[in-house]
Amino acid sequence: MDKRFLDLHDEELGNALLKLHDTYQNTLTTRGYYDLWKKNIGFYYNNQFKTNDASFGHNGIMSGGEANELSMYSTNHFRSILRHMHQMATKTRISMQCVATTTEPPAMDQCKIGNKTIEHYQRTSSMEESCKLALEAATVMNCAYLYVDWNPMFGEPIAFDEDAPDDMYFSGDADFQVIYPWFVILQDITETDFSRQDWCELTLFKNKYDLAELYPEYGEEILKKAKTKGETLGLEDYYQHGDENEMIQVHYFYHRRRPSRPDGQYIVRVGPHILENNPFLGTDEEHIHDDIPLYQIRPTKHFLSALGYSTANDLIGMQEAYNVLRSSTYTNQAANAVSSIMGREGTYHVEDFEGGLRFIDVKEGVDFPQVLNLTNTPKEVLEFPNQILKDMEGVSGVNSTARGEPDKNLKSGVALSLIQAVAVEFISEYQAEYVKMCEWAATQTVELLKSYGQTERMISIVGDENIPALM
Repeated sequence: MDKRFLDLHDEELGNALLKLHDTYQNTLTTRGYYDLWKKNIGFYYNNQFKTNDASFGHNGIMSGGEANELSMYSTNHFRSILRHMHQMATKTRISMQCVATTTEPPAMDQCKIGNKTIEHYQRTSSMEESCKLALEAATVMNCAYLYVDWNPMFGEPIAFDEDAPDDMYFSGDADFQVIYPWFVILQDITETDFSRQDWCELTLFKNKYDLAELYPEYGEEILKKAKTKGETLGLEDYYQHGDENEMIQVHYFYHRRRPSRPDGQYIVRVGPHILENNPFLGTDEEHIHDDIPLYQIRPTKHFLSALGYSTANDLIGMQEAYNVLRSSTYTNQAANAVSSIMGREGTYHVEDFEGGLRFIDVKEGVDFPQVLNLTNTPKEVLEFPNQILKDMEGVSGVNSTARGEPDKNLKSGVALSLIQAVAVEFISEYQAEYVKMCEWAATQTVELLKSYGQTERMISIVGDENIPALM
């Protein structure tokens, strides 16, 4: 983006950003990202036969085929394996410590306060839960984002305006939100290092009535905003539409400090309407940022895409094959489980076989009635799903032992521990990405409190070596 574009004002700038948003969304569509996300989400939540359908009522046995001749059902190993990966990476709470840049007593005291503050937020806020959800979303969709910024409407009420008693002021607090990849526009979709993206635009959802109060000069335009989360291409069916939904899209544009933009840039818009247009750097009274308050989490990097790569992409084809084989077996059993009896025409009658246990007297020279067995399934069809499951475990590194079903050949505790250790080692890079995100969230929280936490706060927590700490 050139400097001339950023120097546009008001509606011209808004329309330029709107065009940029639409172009990026179309890029996601043409490159197949939306199809990938919809399919992975559908399989993860067991909507595996109608991944283009946004409804949530397809978890039972379904009918399929041209004449609904097939009975389709799924055993969701796809989700089970991904959940085990996630659980192994997040089961232990991350222990973080502030490090002083000097050994001076004031700096060491600040580290103690920082350590207790981080521990307090881990236990009482949504920081840890948001980090886990961001990792889970990235596992399914290749990448996700954690947004941590200051929300002046959070915290405890501290004052009100005497001239406007209904206007309450709050102490404010850190706000943690998970942002899905289709709600973040990147400068370069092929740049694999997020810190090298000069700018990005993210979408948050705000109550339009609250927004109209904050920006009264644009109140009329904001309240007319009817189309909501469904503005996003390809996934609009998942979101609520219409005037009855009070939540609307608000777009936040961040430009890092660069030679072409030494103070950075921060823009807030609704549609083409620019609500704010400020530099990152400013006075203490302004909403300023040192950097983009966004962290991108990816299970692994992709050489040619900023949007990462996940093991989910490798598993989904095998889950499809597994579903087909299991469904074909079930269809045959369900259709032919009640045996049919075959005999020569005119020899027997239906009444001859009614009533269960009966003695049937067969005349000499007449063929015996035969049971027509149509439920036999080839051995290969029955055994191949088990091979597919082993392939899924091998590709993901989550072996049967890690899933609580150790191989029958493993008898000793030493062998089981070794197999479990191999599974944990396999996901070490995945776990490292989670740890880095937690560290970033903790650091961002402390920085926000330093910049915006102007009111006294009390943190009561049991400290190291059971020494009580009251701060």
